[in-house]
Amino acid sequence: MALKPTTKTAAVKLGQEVTPVGSALFVSAPRPSQFDATKIEAGLILSAEDYAILLARINVLLKEHEAELPAPISQLKLPFKEATDAEGNPTGEMILKSKTGVRFAPKFFDANGKAFNPGPDFQVANRSKIRLAVSFEAMKTSMFTGVVARLNGIKMINASPWTSANPFGDTQDDGDYTYGDAVTNVTTDDTDDWAS
Repeated sequence: MALKPTTKTAAVKLGQEVTPVGSALFVSAPRPSQFDATKIEAGLILSAEDYAILLARINVLLKEHEAELPAPISQLKLPFKEATDAEGNPTGEMILKSKTGVRFAPKFFDANGKAFNPGPDFQVANRSKIRLAVSFEAMKTSMFTGVVARLNGIKMINASPWTSANPFGDTQDDGDYTYGDAVTNVTTDDTDDWAS
């Protein structure tokens, strides 16, 4: 009979998974970190059915590595959050939270699987359809015990650059300011108080 190790490691690499297609939520632009690497964070909204599929795959990975885990499976926080609507009511969807590790630049792919360089100003509009490649890692620190999703790649299925996602739509308001114009006429007249 083999003995289980008496000490547990601080972090255990569980394996890589490709998520089902979901909706993008707060996919950050590539940006230099303090380590001069590209860091990206991505949220992925999954339907209840797709969440169940991904959760089952994570549970298989946890069972395969159970002897190495830094804590019992029941004590590990998973990288999911319940999605809510504008009023804070649950929608039945779940959000997978992921981010890159230190000194790692994830790859971007188009719907056909062709890699592309998104550039420093690239953003993905919320609710665009994407798929993520993530590596799951179980870890224990002084502040956290759970599973993290390390972002390895983002596949754009039906996405548009953030600049095209205007929360005001195509409406135009009366006024004479155009982006890039110097502001020369600043008034303190409170008669047209737009903030009230």
